[in-house]
Amino acid sequence: MAPSFTFVNVSNAPGLGPKEARQMRVVCEFRPMIFPAGTGAPGSSREASWIGLLQSEPALVEASVTIALRHCPRRQNPKGFREASLCKGRAIKLINERLNTPLGLTDGVLSAVFTLTFAELLESDGEARKVHIQGLAQMIKVRRSSGNNALPSWFCDFLLYDSIGNSILSASYANQPLIQALRNEDDPNKLDFTTLRDEIDILRQSIDKYHESRPPKKQEAAIIRSEVTRLQLEIDTLMGSQENFVRSLHDSLQLFLLLLWPTEKASRLEVLAGELNSREKNMK
Repeated sequence: MAPSFTFVNVSNAPGLGPKEARQMRVVCEFRPMIFPAGTGAPGSSREASWIGLLQSEPALVEASVTIALRHCPRRQNPKGFREASLCKGRAIKLINERLNTPLGLTDGVLSAVFTLTFAELLESDGEARKVHIQGLAQMIKVRRSSGNNALPSWFCDFLLYDSIGNSILSASYANQPLIQALRNEDDPNKLDFTTLRDEIDILRQSIDKYHESRPPKKQEAAIIRSEVTRLQLEIDTLMGSQENFVRSLHDSLQLFLLLLWPTEKASRLEVLAGELNSREKNMK
């Protein structure tokens, strides 16, 4: 039997109503599945921020629970799938109610739509995911048209991870509309990571062709070595932030390039791996 749920009010806050209590119970039950890894350990400031976001937006709760119900091992049955569909329907209904006004496009609403894109990704529903991504990009533009340019830091962090990290896995990138919506017109290259992503993919293809050629040509090797060096410098320039999320991605990409085409001693790989491990620990 599952343990009973107990809400401990340690801050003398008003008691939760039936709806809020249900949401809190569901969120706690499925915490490992709906809390982003970057929220850190229980009790961290990032976790507190995410809980605050969940409590501020019912649509985000419903979208998060959609994923939890659909993929929880204990809910892999028709009833669980039906409940997941109902949660997704409620999330979409709540989001649609806010689409008519820029003031309704809160961080919580953006987070809810963003979460739905992953629900569709896990379901391998590319068309539905495309609709959510395009809608989210439009929401960002509407917010900015009203003078609200600020976005949650985790949102930009994740897009940075997703846009460049995706280059390690695939050349296709579904979140391009989001990157375009986030671009700063005063500094259009600030969030234009797609160019770097494409360049890394081209480099990877060049290396594959080099290894397939018989015999390998020294001239091609020199060109590849030069391109690796250039990309290393470009990564250093684009990722100057000292945020652990950004720096860990920086280290990962540098490691990826060195593994693709070793240009430095093995000790350099050990240093980068150690720095990456240290940053990951600091993110928890």
